[in-house]
Amino acid sequence: MLKILLYSSVSILIIHSLISCQPFTRGFTFQGEYVAPQSGFLVRMIARGNIENGSDVSDKAFSLVRVCPIDSKNGSPFDLSLSSEPDEWITMESKVLGFSKSEWHWKTSDNLFKKALQSAGFNTIVDEEVKGSVRVINGSLAGPKGTIFQGQIESLEVLMAEPGYGSRPKRGNPSMDWV
Repeated sequence: MLKILLYSSVSILIIHSLISCQPFTRGFTFQGEYVAPQSGFLVRMIARGNIENGSDVSDKAFSLVRVCPIDSKNGSPFDLSLSSEPDEWITMESKVLGFSKSEWHWKTSDNLFKKALQSAGFNTIVDEEVKGSVRVINGSLAGPKGTIFQGQIESLEVLMAEPGYGSRPKRGNPSMDWV
């Protein structure tokens, strides 16, 4: 009996040590809504991605962003899709606005988002709200630790920010079917 118990304990320790050394990928989801009151638009996002073992944030994710006017006098709704891959710049495109895939990074993202707003007919565009929108969009791709909550941003109103872990990791390139 003691021999069986000893073998069981050793077996459990071996299995546990083997499992703990395996790479672990955790999936995440995100839904958020933010308002830019002075510019007159609402940003809605859904995102999904993977966070690799040992990382705090994702480098492989997809986010679908819809920008809607707060009132009918200011601009038209449009969608942006953003995708991040390890060791590459984030890419952004908008079929509605005719934007082909463009690199979205610290040098280009503010101008790309502002250009998208202008193309959709938004007239009053406040630079701080553009920067805040880019910040929350980038956060959606980073995973739960990138989520911007109320009190963490002054330029936008946070209507909803719901991050979550535990979605099954997706394999392959990020794409719209992830969300």
